Amino acid sequence: MKERRKPHLVREQLDHSLAKLKALADSRRPVKGWLRAIRTGLGMSGVDLARRLGVKPPRVVEMEKNELEGAITLKVLERAAEAMGCSLVYALIPRAGSLEQALRDQAKTHSAEIPASAVNSLVDPGDAASPLTADETGGLRLAHITTRGELNRWERQGIQEAEAWAFSRTWKEMLTEKWIRKLHGKMFSQVWKDAGAFRDAEMEHGAPPREIAARLEELCGNVSHWAKARVYPPDEACARFHHRLLSIRPFARGNGRLARMMADLLSVQAYGRERFTWGAASIGAGPEARKRYQEALRAAGGRDYKPLMALSRS
Repeated sequence: MKERRKPHLVREQLDHSLAKLKALADSRRPVKGWLRAIRTGLGMSGVDLARRLGVKPPRVVEMEKNELEGAITLKVLERAAEAMGCSLVYALIPRAGSLEQALRDQAKTHSAEIPASAVNSLVDPGDAASPLTADETGGLRLAHITTRGELNRWERQGIQEAEAWAFSRTWKEMLTEKWIRKLHGKMFSQVWKDAGAFRDAEMEHGAPPREIAARLEELCGNVSHWAKARVYPPDEACARFHHRLLSIRPFARGNGRLARMMADLLSVQAYGRERFTWGAASIGAGPEARKRYQEALRAAGGRDYKPLMALSRS
């Protein structure tokens, strides 16, 4: 299967090509249209052009009228251009000057905030205007992202698209480390270069990098057994899965949101229950919700899953 090119590489290539066409952005169509203007400039009558095209003269009149009305097709324009010894040039040129600049402008002027899903509701928003660190910007695919608020917005968009994909069908192989990597890539590949790749650096809380794949496979095997044998009640099984997946911390970033979405998927697909609200229904998104979530995770670390189960359904 041919690998799909990454969006940032496509932008770079297009911007390189579009730079050569910037001068055309200010061009205006002649008052009577390009077809008639070029034909007249060549000293060619409508009858002459019709003969070259193999059509009757009234058809040339119709073509020139359609161009002025915006009803002509590119195929017809190309044929007429060829008949007059010309080439049809067709392009979409960003008014901002480049696709990269258009993205920057969009980030600044985007007034409709993307609503946070339940998976997103426990993210610490921080100071939206605060600049990202050098380490963070170095890992970004989108060079126009420079602040915490812009990063949060783009991440939310990717997660919502991943949710739509993940919950659109039934997955037989969901509980595998390969599928978890795929989901993480779907969630963050628009923003982060390392999306879908296990971290290679040590973390204070998390499995050693060399053990991540094996621990995930072991966890997925256990959870699959829990579901088939109904070892735990549904919500407790999902809470345990969420906590253990998060404790492994397979990726450099996004582990909490990944663990919450995986718990949601387990609830829906293995147990036929609804998705979790993660506190959004009762306390919404914000510092209070995140504080309760962190307290619930600490309790789960002591094998008390009740606070996490209560939060997940509140």
